[in-house]
Amino acid sequence: MVLELSVLAFILEPVNDYEKKFESLENISEREDFCSFVEALRHDLLNNRDQWENIALSDFLEAMQAWVEDMDGYYTSKGTEIPVQPSWRIFSEILMAARIYE
Repeated sequence: MVLELSVLAFILEPVNDYEKKFESLENISEREDFCSFVEALRHDLLNNRDQWENIALSDFLEAMQAWVEDMDGYYTSKGTEIPVQPSWRIFSEILMAARIYE
């Protein structure tokens, strides 16, 4: 299943409701979905830089690391199981969080 453009548009639209955006990532289950998401994320960076906290690669990677270190709290607060093995969806959540995580 390749993500539909409407799903990608919602994921990347400039809305501060990141909880809803993360819920949209639940549709990412295959490598093709993840590739479509990464393409959309790159497009979003190029066209909406002002909505990203971590534009520089070093800042983005630092935020990615910090979110992964803290992600157990995210899943606990959602009442969902803490992932043991990463999936395409988890990778997408990590990248999405790194856009804005401080």
